[in-house]
Amino acid sequence: MLIPMLLYASVLLVPVKDTVWWNSTAGQVMEHRDENGANCTLTFQSDGSSVVFEWKSTSQPTVTVVNLDWQFPDNWRVPVAMQVGDVWLSNGADSAVIDAVAHGNAITFPVLQPVEPLLAQAGNIEVRAKAGTLRMPLDHVKMEALLDHVQQCRDVITR
Repeated sequence: MLIPMLLYASVLLVPVKDTVWWNSTAGQVMEHRDENGANCTLTFQSDGSSVVFEWKSTSQPTVTVVNLDWQFPDNWRVPVAMQVGDVWLSNGADSAVIDAVAHGNAITFPVLQPVEPLLAQAGNIEVRAKAGTLRMPLDHVKMEALLDHVQQCRDVITR
C-alpha cells in the first residue's frame, strides 16, 4: 500500500499542464508546461504522419517529423531537407541539407530561420530524408488563425 501512495504523491509533485489554443482539421496549437519549462507547438497531421514545430521561449523552432513508413535506429544522425511552400530551409551555411537526429519513425532538427512567414504563404510542406519523402498539404485558408494562436501562445510563455 505504501508504494502506490508514494507513486501517487510523486505524480502530484510534477505539475504538467497542456492548453489547447486552437484545434481544427488544419492543425493544432498547444501550450505545454512541465517542470522543465513551457513550449508552444504547431502540429500538422495527414495520413498518420505529422510535422510538429516547437518553440521554447524566444528560440527558433525545432521540427519533429513523424512518418510511419520510416524506420531509423535511435539517435541516428541523418541529413534532411525541408521545403515550406517554395522555400527550402537552410542550415545556416547556404545549404538545404540540415543535420537531424532520428528515433524510430521520427526525425528532429532545428530551424534557423523564421518559419511563420513561410507557413503563411505555403500550400504544403515537404521533408526529404534517406528513408523517403513526406509531403503534407496545408490549409492556407486557416493558416492565419493557426499562426495568430502560435504568436499568442509564444507571447504567454515568454512573459
